[in-house]
Amino acid sequence: MGSYVPSTQAQREQMLRAVGLENVMDLYRDVPEQMLLRKPLNIPDGMSELEAARAVSAMAAENRTYATILRGAGAYDHYIPSIVKYIPAKEEFLTAYTPYQAEMSQGLLQSIFEYQTMICELTGMDVAREIRKTDSDVRIAFGTTSNEFASESYEVNACYYLHKPFDRERVKAMLDRIDLAQVEKERTIQLPDGKSVVLRDIIYADYAAHYTTLHCKYGKDIILRATLSEIEALLCGYPYFFIPSKGLIINFHEVDAQNADTFTMSNGSLIPISRRQAKEVTDAYSSFLFEQLRKGGKR
Repeated sequence: MGSYVPSTQAQREQMLRAVGLENVMDLYRDVPEQMLLRKPLNIPDGMSELEAARAVSAMAAENRTYATILRGAGAYDHYIPSIVKYIPAKEEFLTAYTPYQAEMSQGLLQSIFEYQTMICELTGMDVAREIRKTDSDVRIAFGTTSNEFASESYEVNACYYLHKPFDRERVKAMLDRIDLAQVEKERTIQLPDGKSVVLRDIIYADYAAHYTTLHCKYGKDIILRATLSEIEALLCGYPYFFIPSKGLIINFHEVDAQNADTFTMSNGSLIPISRRQAKEVTDAYSSFLFEQLRKGGKR
């Protein structure tokens, strides 16, 4: 059997002479005699590397394998495009300097660096143009150190051009100019039938017989052939829409009063509150009212 000890006998003897000892056991002379093991260990004889590899493989072959393995796999429920694993494998990204798993790991890090570099090359104007393709209402303000894109900002209907460095007064002036409260009041959504509606105009929505009715201000009700789930996905992402009971969605801004089991809406409608959800509904409405007070009582 081959030896796994890296030093030779001659080297070991040389080291012992250097420290003034005759043999290895002299290193243990301070250990009580009864504590020393004077017989071989009760373990099998040593093996060569090849023999050890064969023995481990034989033990591994006794494992039972399954087609499906339930185990941790880091992040899940996400999609990684198939091209991702090929890009880091390209030789342009392979280097000899690696944290672990050889060249592949560093290749991945470099591909991330290249991606971040390209993102940094985008200007705010590029991003603004992309935003405008999908949202014509959102307010856009630029923060910059130069006037290079000042004239182009009109293309995307920018509402403010703020020069760096910023200070509190200038930022406040920008926010006053933008008037976020008014922006929220004018926010619109696109309905499943392609039409648009101002969110804050919706008082409440109800569902019956495959149709959802949006009860709006000024008597302009909208009837859609859509499930309440579809409308819920559009409305309930905003903190002032809530489901008080099955088949109903209300706008907290349009609540005139809350009773034990109903909401009185601004159009006089009485909306029932589910008994099972009573505490959750009350807590949500209380949080909404608190937030409105914090903002200065604006409805």
